[in-house]
Amino acid sequence: MKRGLPALSFLLIFLVSCGPSLLSDPEGIFSPPLHFTLPSVEKTHLSNGITLYHLEDRELPLASLSILIGTGSAFDPPGKEGLAELTGTILRTGGTSRLKSAEMDDELDFMAAQVSVNVERELTWIGASFLRKDLDRGFYLLSQMLLEPAFETEKLDLAKSLKIEALRRIPDNPSHLAFREFFRILYGDDPRGRLETRTTIENIERPDLIRFYESGYFPGNVRLAVTGDVNEKEAAALADRYFGSWNRPGIPPSLPDPAPHPGGGVYLLKKDIPQSVIVTGQIVTGDRENDYYAFEMLDFILGSGGFRSRIFGRIRNTLGLAYSAGSFYSPRGGYGVFAAYAMTKSDATARVTGEIRTILKQSGLRPVRGEEIAWAKNALTNQFVFSMASASGIARRRMLNDFYGLPEDFLSRYRERIGNVTAEDLERVSRRYLGENRMPMLVLGNGETFDGPLDAFGTVQGISPQY
Repeated sequence: MKRGLPALSFLLIFLVSCGPSLLSDPEGIFSPPLHFTLPSVEKTHLSNGITLYHLEDRELPLASLSILIGTGSAFDPPGKEGLAELTGTILRTGGTSRLKSAEMDDELDFMAAQVSVNVERELTWIGASFLRKDLDRGFYLLSQMLLEPAFETEKLDLAKSLKIEALRRIPDNPSHLAFREFFRILYGDDPRGRLETRTTIENIERPDLIRFYESGYFPGNVRLAVTGDVNEKEAAALADRYFGSWNRPGIPPSLPDPAPHPGGGVYLLKKDIPQSVIVTGQIVTGDRENDYYAFEMLDFILGSGGFRSRIFGRIRNTLGLAYSAGSFYSPRGGYGVFAAYAMTKSDATARVTGEIRTILKQSGLRPVRGEEIAWAKNALTNQFVFSMASASGIARRRMLNDFYGLPEDFLSRYRERIGNVTAEDLERVSRRYLGENRMPMLVLGNGETFDGPLDAFGTVQGISPQY
């Protein structure tokens, strides 16, 4: 190793002395265009109402099952927030009418199977991956979880204790606390904004899980995808064998889209730490709406595009005032959530807050440069292609699109429609959705050490966290 150091040093000196002629800009390196054809996901319906999706992939001797259930935390009864999450957790860990929880765990461990449950605001995901040789048994075990859960009391007590402990630790993670409270403010009175607390978790008992399960877990509210090393005929036969006998009726729960926040205001969450977390945003267009493609690109240019995005580039790269800064956009059918954020030292809080406000305001007033548009289109197109790298990912995306009522050609025409976005589209959606006075802002930190008052950005209101 030591003998190689002089040679390495000589090489570095040589490259530096040669100047930019050898150290080319990575953006200028030629690469052939990506050619990608989106595989077709086959969709059928079981006789009991379950929608079945299938996409074959013989590359590895693996098979995946993905289940989307159209219920989530937004449907928690008032005073029992956290019920949907606990239902999903105990669905996985609480055994079935035929298998105790320990027996289920042993079988899954023996097969080296991966099974997860993820509860979101409006839906619940169950995912599983099995070796090809274990597919039949895997189908059986997953059907047992979904169709015949036992909701063992001991597992519920354990899950409640773990959740209460997790809630107790929320203040230890300032960014988590800030985003949690920001979404509560953003959604307002909408059920999506209600938060679980130690009290609401303690209020939940086993009969609550059973009622929640019966209200949202039934065939007409379930989508099932089978992907991997399994053909369409076999997938249909297995799905019918293990899920086809489930015949309980029900009406899928639903909520109207949330309204935008009525406007403005600064919400100060005091915490005696040397850093601040700043979050601002709004309820905006969803991916079922005409403005979706332009807003997707606008978010990328503003903050989700990394080093070259405006928020990251200005606040972190140029000013060096934040160790994390950017934005994100989460479309959900008829609406979406946009947020811009920064994490900075206390004595830069007011300046960073002003910088974020200025960048968002200028996005609707300052023309978007042609190179920004070209960069964003290329990056978003490439991201889309690489997000379609697995059969299970493609099938899950197709299920999600159907759940949100997106058109059949949404995925196949995504790149084309991103390519059609113009500078005028970007300026229009910015003015429409990111008006300065319409976006609430949350600031978490020690207000006594800020570099300036926050009332320059709106009426300041102190808030207390809920956990």
